[in-house]
Amino acid sequence: MKNAVLASVMLLAACDLAKQDIYSSGGFVEASYFSHLFPATTHQQRFDRYLLSFSVLAPLALETAVDGQQASAAIGRVNATYRSLAVLQTAAASCTIGPATDDLPSEIPAPCREDVPKDGQPNAYAFETAAYDVQSDLYFLSKTLIVNLDLDGTARDLAALDIDGLLAVSGRMDDLFPVVRRGAATYRDSIVLLADAVQTSCAASGYTREEYPDSECARLETRLRDTFHRGDPPDAVFDIEELLELASAASRTHRWSMTPQQRRAVIHHVDRACDHAFAFQSIGRGASAQKRSCGVADGDGIDSARRELLGRLAG
Repeated sequence: MKNAVLASVMLLAACDLAKQDIYSSGGFVEASYFSHLFPATTHQQRFDRYLLSFSVLAPLALETAVDGQQASAAIGRVNATYRSLAVLQTAAASCTIGPATDDLPSEIPAPCREDVPKDGQPNAYAFETAAYDVQSDLYFLSKTLIVNLDLDGTARDLAALDIDGLLAVSGRMDDLFPVVRRGAATYRDSIVLLADAVQTSCAASGYTREEYPDSECARLETRLRDTFHRGDPPDAVFDIEELLELASAASRTHRWSMTPQQRRAVIHHVDRACDHAFAFQSIGRGASAQKRSCGVADGDGIDSARRELLGRLAG
């Protein structure tokens, strides 16, 4: 009886997962993001959310390598994700699905029905497929992290950036505590960046705190102003969590988007870890014969993936 009930529960869960994968934007992976990150609806918002996820996962995978071969393998995974992110950004910025109306923001590209895709390049009609490729690369980055940390967890949880889950499942917390804390610090940086992006979008929409003092944007602006301008201590112990909640609430009422400068700032976290892993490849018994690079360090195996993404982010 117990086994029958368990089998029924698993079957229902599998059916629900399949339905999410078919009928939810981004499949079941993006559906899980709503639990751990923040809402994203437009193609550009969804790209930005993937980029923030990458900035947290990639340094963890790179900095937990225990020898040169693991470092080289992690660098390869990072470069693969850079490449799929570049394709996704191309699809996100290419054109707009739906009618062209006068009330759309000026940065919205032309309708897709008028767009002629370049040979070998996707447009917005291929965004879901390109997003799957990014999900796949983030999954394998998570698998790399699981191997490096000897984690008792799943790659899907990590790809969804369940930071609490990461802290809970680490089987080597004593010796890897600094690495996990480094990942948490990058996550906090991502939330601050997100909050600033949402508040900037609020201001660009014509909102003013004086006119709408009780709005979500007003509460977010007040928190940012009090914390980073006036230096007022936060009321909540978990002040970054409060900031995430405020940004998430405001993002539901205003069309937010990261600026090119903010997207470039995200890459800094990966660059720092890439340069650390680059030097680590030649250390220990597992030293790699060919040093690969995913950051600014120039190695024998230099990869153009990072440069390609930066080119797409610059427009």
